[in-house]
Amino acid sequence: VLLDNAWNKTVKTQSPQLAWPWAKTYPVGKLYFPKLDESFTILDGTTTEALAFGPGHVEGTSYPGENGNICIAGHRDSFFNNIKDLSFGDIIRIDYVDSQQLFQVDSTIVVEPEETRWLDATGSTQLTLITCYPFYYVGEAPQRYI
Repeated sequence: VLLDNAWNKTVKTQSPQLAWPWAKTYPVGKLYFPKLDESFTILDGTTTEALAFGPGHVEGTSYPGENGNICIAGHRDSFFNNIKDLSFGDIIRIDYVDSQQLFQVDSTIVVEPEETRWLDATGSTQLTLITCYPFYYVGEAPQRYI
């Protein structure tokens, strides 16, 4: 509820709002998975604190609403647990402060953590979702699901 309230205030004021006074992150968008009937507030950054409360915008990549590669990371055992159920052609929506954008799933891949080319800038707008893999793994997972 606090994150939703902060997001709604961010949209209303057109200025980032903290969800609570001591928060070290703030909402930068809202992520919707219509097929899964799920939505999450996207937080700025991928710190331990940010990812404990929701998916985080990966530092150094395009922000939601900007042109380029928008990378969002989330934990496999919480917020991104169900992205494995997305299929080719499924729609993902991101709401920004003043607009929204639709993306379509066009591929998934499992990679090693060192493979960071998925974070590289692109000439066109795309959405890259990242979580640890395998989904059932306990502890520090050995791979990434993109």
